[in-house]
Amino acid sequence: MSIVVLKRVTSIHDVTRLLLISLTITDLCFGVFQLLPMAVISIAGNRIHNEFIIICSVHSSLSGVYPFIDLGILVLINAERVVAHSRRITRELAHYGGNVHNQPSANNKGIHTFLLISISMAVVWTPTLVVLLCEIVFAIRLPTHVILISQITWYSFSWINITIYYWRNREFRSIAKRIFM
Repeated sequence: MSIVVLKRVTSIHDVTRLLLISLTITDLCFGVFQLLPMAVISIAGNRIHNEFIIICSVHSSLSGVYPFIDLGILVLINAERVVAHSRRITRELAHYGGNVHNQPSANNKGIHTFLLISISMAVVWTPTLVVLLCEIVFAIRLPTHVILISQITWYSFSWINITIYYWRNREFRSIAKRIFM
């Protein structure tokens, strides 16, 4: 859905659009190759067939990769946005002759989006980091439900960040409503 809508949105810069598509694809792969095998393993328990071992191998080899790919793409999106914002400010300063008092107030939407993404990242990663800290540094074995909750919050990062970007863009919301309603 997101990729279909993104192709029709014209208000997003091409570089940002490409990065958002990359983020969407990464999150989709995370769901297919990470979360789906985990769900099957959880449901099947000891009744796993030999054919499923290949999926389990893919799952284990990719388990730590996706969050860092997401993080890298988010850093690139924010860097691109900072560059675009800096260029806009430079053009406005040139247009208004460098007189800061005559220019219109700055649009802080990008800053708010960056803060929302950063806060959501801190919220969803903190439980996992605490669990890792307890287990690795302090050698404390936590209850299974605490570990599961930390993993669920960590995995939710794959859809929260893209949802925030899309929610913050009016044209994306409008096109999504036209296509899917």
